[in-house]
Amino acid sequence: MRKGRTILVIGAAALLLLNMDMAFSASSTIRVIGPGAMHGWAFMQEPIGTGSGTGSMVYGPASPPMGKGSARLTVNNASDGMLLGVFGYNGVRLADIDGLKYWTYRTSGSNPYLAISLQFNIDKDVTDLDVSFQGRLVFEPYYTAGALPDNTWQEWDATAGKWWFTRPHLFGNQCDINNPCTWSYIISTFPNIGIHPVLGAVILKAGSGWASFDGNVDALTISVNGDSITYDFEPSFYTLTLSDPDATINIGDSVTASTETNDYTVDDVKFRWFNPSGVEVRTQTVSVTYDPVSETYKADDTFTPTAVGPWTIYAEFNDGTVLITTLNVGFMVVPESILGALGMVGAGIGVLAIRYMRNRQKPI
Repeated sequence: MRKGRTILVIGAAALLLLNMDMAFSASSTIRVIGPGAMHGWAFMQEPIGTGSGTGSMVYGPASPPMGKGSARLTVNNASDGMLLGVFGYNGVRLADIDGLKYWTYRTSGSNPYLAISLQFNIDKDVTDLDVSFQGRLVFEPYYTAGALPDNTWQEWDATAGKWWFTRPHLFGNQCDINNPCTWSYIISTFPNIGIHPVLGAVILKAGSGWASFDGNVDALTISVNGDSITYDFEPSFYTLTLSDPDATINIGDSVTASTETNDYTVDDVKFRWFNPSGVEVRTQTVSVTYDPVSETYKADDTFTPTAVGPWTIYAEFNDGTVLITTLNVGFMVVPESILGALGMVGAGIGVLAIRYMRNRQKPI
C-alpha cells in the first residue's frame, strides 16, 4: 500500500510540474504599432490605390482600451474599401488560435450595423499543396450584436462570433455572407483550415459596400497555443521623465533625464540643462538605443546640478519634437511623498501621546 501511495504522490507531483511548465511556457506580448514603428502593418485602399477612404493613427477617440490612441478608418462611398493589415501568421491552423479579441468604435455610419471587421486570408487545408488564393474568412460584429451604438468602445471575442467566406464555393457553398457560421463549426468541418501558408494576412477593414463610415479599432489580441500578442495602435509618442519621481533633489545629487519614443526615424536626442538664472550649462547629444521589450527608442543623460533653484531641461529629438520639464534643487529638500509619510507618523504619535496622558489621569 505504501508503495502504491508513493507512486501516486510522485505521479501527481510530476503532473503538477508538467502543468506549471506548460503555464510558464506561454508568453504575452504588447506590441505598439504607430507611425515610424509599424512593424509590418500598413494602411491600404481596396481596390489598391482607388477611392477616397483614409487610414491613420490618431489620439482617442474618448478613452481607448489601450494607450492614448487607435487606428481610424473612413470610407465615403460604396466603392471604397480601407484596411489596416499585416502579412503574417502563415500556415497557422484556426484550431491552434485560442484567443482572438479586438475593440471597435464607430463615430458614424450609413447604417447602425457597421463596425470594423476582422479578416484572414484563408486556406481550406494548410497541410496540402494547394496554395492558390482562396479568399478571406470574415468576422463582422453585427452578426453577434445587431445594431451598434455610436461613440462607444466595444470589445469583441471573435471566436464566439460568426464568420463568412468571401469565396464560399471553395468551401462546399457553406458559410456565405447571408449564412455565417460559428468558429467551432468551421474548425470541425474543415479541421486543417488556417491562415494562408503563403499569402497569410491579418486584416482590419471598413467599407466595400458601405456608403459611409468613420470608426476606430484598437487592442487586437491574437493568441496561438497560449502565446499572445496584443497590437496597440498609437500615434507617435514622445516622453521625457526624470529619475526622481518628485522632480526634487538636493544640491550635489545626480539626476537622469530619460526620453522614449516609438518613432524609429529618431536617431538622437539633445539634452539641454538650464540653471535657475536661465543659463545653459550643459548640452549633450545622445544616440537613441532600441529596447526590444518595449519596442521603443530611448536615450538618457545624467547630470549633477550645481545651483539651488528651479532648473529647466529640454529634450530635442532630431525630428524637431521638443519636450520640456523642470527640476527643483535645494538644500536638504524633503520630497512631498516623504513629508506626507512623516505627517502621518507625526499624527499617529500625537494620538498615542494624548491617549497616554489620558490614561495617566485616570484614578487608580
